[in-house]
Amino acid sequence: MAKQTINLGAAPTGVGGDTPRSAFTKAQSNFDELYTAIAGLGTASKANLVSSKTDGTVGRVVTAGYAGIGSYGSANAAPIIQNMDGLTCGGLFYYALPTNPSPIGSFGTALVTSHADGSFGSLAMSINASRLAYRAYNASSGFTTWAELWTSANTTVDASGFIKRASPIARIADVAGSSRADLLDSFNASGEWGAYNEEANGIEVTRLDTGRYQVTGSLGLAASGWQVGSPTDRNGGRQLGIATGTTNEDGSVVVELRKIKYALNDDGELEQVAGALMDVPAESWIDVRLDMPAAPPAEAQTEA
Repeated sequence: MAKQTINLGAAPTGVGGDTPRSAFTKAQSNFDELYTAIAGLGTASKANLVSSKTDGTVGRVVTAGYAGIGSYGSANAAPIIQNMDGLTCGGLFYYALPTNPSPIGSFGTALVTSHADGSFGSLAMSINASRLAYRAYNASSGFTTWAELWTSANTTVDASGFIKRASPIARIADVAGSSRADLLDSFNASGEWGAYNEEANGIEVTRLDTGRYQVTGSLGLAASGWQVGSPTDRNGGRQLGIATGTTNEDGSVVVELRKIKYALNDDGELEQVAGALMDVPAESWIDVRLDMPAAPPAEAQTEA
């Protein structure tokens, strides 16, 4: 029904206006329509809105952006975590240089799920690299340690099919002549003689001579953990050559691959020794684990 407007007539006497009965009839009709509409409203019409993106008051109405729901861009960003140990509610968050940081970088997003007793779980996702980590908070015993999830971004499958930890990886092979369909799984070609994973973006691989290759664009071989993986076959990991690497002062890496020879040692036992230089077999590749320059930090944001 359209709004019923009372005709007040001409001032000051009201001449020409509605009679008292007509005026009250219109007012009654308006009231009836309003109360009918109010009766059909749900409970949200009488509830208060959340006062902030992390307001945990029971019974309040959620708006877009609350706890990160529907957040996008700076105009309606998810709530920021400045202290990874100080979470008070579940939701979707972002972190930027937190005082108690995630183990996978200073910038990222986090999914937090809470339990009735105050315990919660946190999944942190870096925006600097494809890395994930999880930890839990138990209301009785406190925080667990962060556990990084292993994915195709931080592991590599070597030529024999075994999974091993990876940071930036360069892969040396004759890309066009390789017989391995899995050579470029999670890797991108880098010229004729190499490939790289996401964390090693920017490196280049060149062939210097038979069995000698150079990797540029990194800081050199990884400072800790494994560095060079010799080529192996895909059937049980039989080693096909002996690969070694050295880091030059400019950060470039020279990798050499030599044939496997066997010689008798002083005890009369056969031992493996390096023979003549050889190129990487078409059925395999050399994995080279590197240290890369630090990525430029993302611009920190502050919550409005």
